[in-house]
Amino acid sequence: LIVGESYRSSAGSGFCKRYAFGPLCTDLTVNYPCSWVPGKTALRKNRESAVRNMSQAQLYVISWLKRLTVADGYASAPGLSVEARNALSAVVSGRWFYSPDKNGRLHHNFANLKKEARPYLRLDGSPLVGCDYSSLHPNLILSLATDRAERAKMAKALEGDFYSTLVGCTTKEQRDKAKVEFNSGVNDRNHKGHKYPAWVAFIREYPKTAAQVMALKSSDHRQAACVLQRMESRLVFSEVMATLERQGVPAISLHDAIFTTPAHKEAVRSAMMAAAQRSLGICIRA
Repeated sequence: LIVGESYRSSAGSGFCKRYAFGPLCTDLTVNYPCSWVPGKTALRKNRESAVRNMSQAQLYVISWLKRLTVADGYASAPGLSVEARNALSAVVSGRWFYSPDKNGRLHHNFANLKKEARPYLRLDGSPLVGCDYSSLHPNLILSLATDRAERAKMAKALEGDFYSTLVGCTTKEQRDKAKVEFNSGVNDRNHKGHKYPAWVAFIREYPKTAAQVMALKSSDHRQAACVLQRMESRLVFSEVMATLERQGVPAISLHDAIFTTPAHKEAVRSAMMAAAQRSLGICIRA
């Protein structure tokens, strides 16, 4: 291998050398150091592409994401998994990841962070407080419902714990199971809906509204989830985050939840509830 002259890389991040193959040598071994990291180069390209496709509200979230810091002592904290420590180390060193998906959701370091690591994060020196929508996807389905009687009945159920009311459960474990079953029924193929008791109960209680959901995924079972995620993204970014940006409120989105500092939690909660009423015409508790 013949080593030629150096030149600056087109990415502007360093220098490269030109190489050429010389006569084949079988008795010579030479190790040339290489600082090129393919993954890092790919990440840079993906990040630039992601930024070009972000809305102003999404960029506002990223601006606050980059202000996250980590409390001292996380590296030796008992009970913290290696994965959680590595994720916090990425925040400390500024290795940010962010990318919007086709349905408008924004994925980033914080969205992929384990819950056990969140107490160690700080935003402008303050711990984080999360506000999320109560039973968001059932509420989004309610906003699509056209039958007046079923709308009134479903709205009444959503004033309490929707999943517990749906299947008549009494424990948190049963309620969590019902939530998983309901979402699985929404997302799976129509002919497999009988596998999920909570979804079967929804069909029995709200047959016309359930038929609307099943019509969404008649040709592609993924379509119902796409519709609901797009509605969620439009609500969070076009409505809630736009309001918070105008007010200058610290805010980092995690799908249907928004994290802020304790001093701003009521501002976030009010903005979330007002946005749902304004854009969907229904009251969703935050």
